Amino acid sequence: MRRSVRRADADPCDGISWFDADPSLYTSAPVGEVTVGFSEFMSAIEEFHQNLMTAMQARIAEVAAGPPPGVDIDFPYLHTEQADRATWLSRALAGAPTTNWDMVRAGANLIPRRTRTRP
Repeated sequence: MRRSVRRADADPCDGISWFDADPSLYTSAPVGEVTVGFSEFMSAIEEFHQNLMTAMQARIAEVAAGPPPGVDIDFPYLHTEQADRATWLSRALAGAPTTNWDMVRAGANLIPRRTRTRP
């Protein structure tokens, strides 16, 4: 499967297109494309992140209430790690990408080119 995400600076939308070589592995259509407004896309990312952090915190509380027998858990470290993990999205969004596109292009030119027919 190949997925690509395109975003032009002048375009307020994100486009996701896909082509699955083996559609039996996925529940989506074998070929497709969807365009989502950037703010809607970011809202979905933030909602996913919040739901994930909430679920992880609930699991930590569950384990803290009754850890599996014979398992030693470093709860102070686990709580510190979870607090740090909760900041990953905001830190990632706050940073400016520092991609060296000249290096990316130079590396891409080293990859052998193949012609592939898509449906």
